[in-house]
Amino acid sequence: MSAGIKKRDSKPTAEITRDILQRTLRMCPEIAPPEIRKQRKVCINEIIPLIVEENVGFRPTNPVSGLRLEAELFEGAKGHKLPVVYNYG
Repeated sequence: MSAGIKKRDSKPTAEITRDILQRTLRMCPEIAPPEIRKQRKVCINEIIPLIVEENVGFRPTNPVSGLRLEAELFEGAKGHKLPVVYNYG
C-alpha cells in the first residue's frame, strides 16, 4: 500500500501510481530524463508517459528497512539513456 492510501487493490490504480511517483521524484529526481531536469523542475505528468508497465504485488511489510528503490539505465533505440526504476515497497 502506498503511504496514506489504505486499500489493497490487485491491479494498479492511478491514485497510487501518482502517489508513489510523487514521493519517488522528491527522493530521487534522477528518475526523470536528464534533458528535462536541465531545463526545469520535473513534474510527475512528465514521468507518467515514460512508464512502460505497472504491477501490483503483495508482501509482508518490513518496518525496519522500509522502501527500497533501485535504478538502472538502459540504452534506447536512438542512443538515449532510459532510466528504469524498481520499487520494492
